[in-house]
Amino acid sequence: MPIRQPGSKKTEESGIMDNQRLCRILSLAGLWIGLTISVSCKQKNRALEPLDQPKVQTESSSENATAAGPGISTQNIDVFAVIESAPSGISRASKVSIRIAGTGIDEFIYKIGPSVTTECGLGIGYTLHPTGDLDLDLNTLPDGELRLCVVGKHETGVWQEYENASSVTWIKETGQLPVPEQFNQVSAAAKISLFWDAVAGAEGYLLTRSQIPHDWIPTPGESYEIGSPTEGVEIVQANSELSYIDEDVVDANSYHYVLFAFDIERKYSAPLKISAIPG
Repeated sequence: MPIRQPGSKKTEESGIMDNQRLCRILSLAGLWIGLTISVSCKQKNRALEPLDQPKVQTESSSENATAAGPGISTQNIDVFAVIESAPSGISRASKVSIRIAGTGIDEFIYKIGPSVTTECGLGIGYTLHPTGDLDLDLNTLPDGELRLCVVGKHETGVWQEYENASSVTWIKETGQLPVPEQFNQVSAAAKISLFWDAVAGAEGYLLTRSQIPHDWIPTPGESYEIGSPTEGVEIVQANSELSYIDEDVVDANSYHYVLFAFDIERKYSAPLKISAIPG
């Protein structure tokens, strides 16, 4: 039989108790470490979360679009109003009809004015309008470069941003058209050929003929039919051509021609006269 050493039982029991204490300590330490790691991970995960998306403007808030301005569009909806059939370059029109379209656009706000004072990015001066044709009366606006700004609203309620507003510019020029710089004629047997220079902003040219000098002028806004006599004056051409050949003449007779340039609204220039004798 083996001989037990004195104190060996206590030593063994002490070792068991020490092991149990160590396990508790390690368990507590593990719990604390786990909590620390858990908190740290949560903080890191929070730091990786995306920023809050901008709020989409609702139908109720869109009622105040002219005052508060449109909302901010989200990344998954591209809101952009398309301006169609607007004037370009130099326009003599004092009234225009412009179509506003775009994918999902159901209404828009707009403003128009001289380019130097009309800034699309400023959310003031806008007027609410349903989608479709925008009829504008430009008579109250001065001649010069005009700017039209449009901000569309998507059918979901999302507004196009002011800083990305759609815009178009053109030059309004409604003063009296100048006369052509050159108006020449070449006469031959039973034929008179007339030529003239183009006028910037002219839609066409009205040419009259008579056998005696006259002072007749067309009425602004009125169109005239070719061949119709008007106060002893015959309308021989009304189109955009820059020449006319008259073969309905008799040699040795005098013929008097008067040329008027006209714009899109049938506003006429001053008369430009020339006479010719065929033969």
